[in-house]
Amino acid sequence: MKSFESMIKKLSPLKIYDLSDGSIVTGELGAFSAGLDILRDFLDEMLREAFVYTAESYGLESLERISGSVRDDLSLDKRRSMLINRLNFDVGDFTLKGLYKMLSALGVDGDIREYPEDGRIAIVMTDKYYNLTERQWLIDQAQQILPAHLLFDLVFSGLEWSKIDENNNTFDTMDSKYKTWNQIDYVM
Repeated sequence: MKSFESMIKKLSPLKIYDLSDGSIVTGELGAFSAGLDILRDFLDEMLREAFVYTAESYGLESLERISGSVRDDLSLDKRRSMLINRLNFDVGDFTLKGLYKMLSALGVDGDIREYPEDGRIAIVMTDKYYNLTERQWLIDQAQQILPAHLLFDLVFSGLEWSKIDENNNTFDTMDSKYKTWNQIDYVM
């Protein structure tokens, strides 16, 4: 209920004000309600943006900025899910199940392979092809989230010849970068 209707409803039982259309009192109430409606809409928006489950714009973006994962390229539901997963890590989350939760917090699907003899894990990204910018973002985020003592490799599968051909690189151009196929396929 808007503030004008609310004020009319509360004042009419008193029967001391002329609340008919065009009266001075209804004119003043209309002016008050115009300002109150703006304030109420602003407070409603602030309340909505204060919680991950209901945030839609600046509230969601500010929480993403705090957690280091601004992803405005994703849907609202995916962004909320990532934030919820990212903001609820605790000391018990550094297990295999917790590592999958961390992947979910980054908004990616992957497979985690453990190599205890080497003291490292490999995270194989299986859900899509990642360009260089996305790869670097994932590397940076993984370094922030994963425990500092844990050695890990991020394996970006899905390198397709069609993607290589799109760059119009010759063999000489590729050779001049001084990278092995392993360095191109796998980013640590």
